[in-house]
Amino acid sequence: HCPGVRVLATSREPLAIPGETVRPVEPLPPDPAHRLFADRGAAARAGFTVDEDPAAVAEICARLDGLP
Repeated sequence: HCPGVRVLATSREPLAIPGETVRPVEPLPPDPAHRLFADRGAAARAGFTVDEDPAAVAEICARLDGLP
C-alpha cells in the first residue's frame, strides 16, 4: 500500500488497468524525432552519433510513427 504514489507509463496500446487514463500523443515531425533519437542514443552509449547513417535514423523514426 503506497498512498499518493502515481505511476506514469507509456505504451502504444492502452493497458486496460483500473485507474488508467489514456492521453493520445501525436507523432513528432521528422526533425524533432531525429533529434530525440540522437539524444537517446548518446545517453545510452557515449560517442553515439546518427551522422553515420541518417537514412536509417529517418526510417526507424518513420516506422515508429515519429516516436523513437
